[in-house]
Amino acid sequence: MSKFLSHIKNGMLLAVCMVFTLAFAVPVFAGTNIASYVIFDSTTQTITKYNRTDIAEIEIPSKISGTAVKAIGDEAFKDHTEITSVEFPNTLETIGHGAFKGVSFGTQNVYGSLTIPSSVNKIGYEAFAYSPYLKEVTFENYTGVGDPAAITFTTNGVLSNPGPFGECPQLLSITLSNQCQNLSYRFAYNSAKLKTVAWPNELKTIGTEAFRGDTALETGNLSNTALTSIGI
Repeated sequence: MSKFLSHIKNGMLLAVCMVFTLAFAVPVFAGTNIASYVIFDSTTQTITKYNRTDIAEIEIPSKISGTAVKAIGDEAFKDHTEITSVEFPNTLETIGHGAFKGVSFGTQNVYGSLTIPSSVNKIGYEAFAYSPYLKEVTFENYTGVGDPAAITFTTNGVLSNPGPFGECPQLLSITLSNQCQNLSYRFAYNSAKLKTVAWPNELKTIGTEAFRGDTALETGNLSNTALTSIGI
């Protein structure tokens, strides 16, 4: 009898340990405001580094300790493959080089989407590149007073680097806003499944190799845009 009870106790302990282990192995805190988990430079109003690895759905805060968040620094969230979705605040103005490079933006079973708020006016090269499950990107249209400021898509002069949405294998669609007037070098380079791009009327230039390798792309009607230059 004592051996039987011992086996039961051991089995119960093993089950408790398994539950405990599983609870900490799966990303948690869906939609978590990550203000407490980042390094924030209050002088430049920039998030420079993210320190957690177990949160799937994150919310970038609009303020940290009373200071508005205006920028996400270079490579701040790079290679955080556990992240499946990101919500940006309308205080955000700059997304740095490689800021979300390699972030999953979805899972193998459920591909994800991304919305860029109209407050953003600068996006670095490789900002969202190499995101394996990113399916849709939408730029919110500017609805304020007066003409919108164009978003600057920056490069670093290294010709081998993809642009902000390059090398995203599941990317199917991009909806550009009226602020997307000049698309950068290799903007969505080699995102081979990219099929549709909603072109804004204000579009003026498409950079060199912006959509190179995007063999599924249906260019649609560009005649309604202000396009004056297309790179080769």
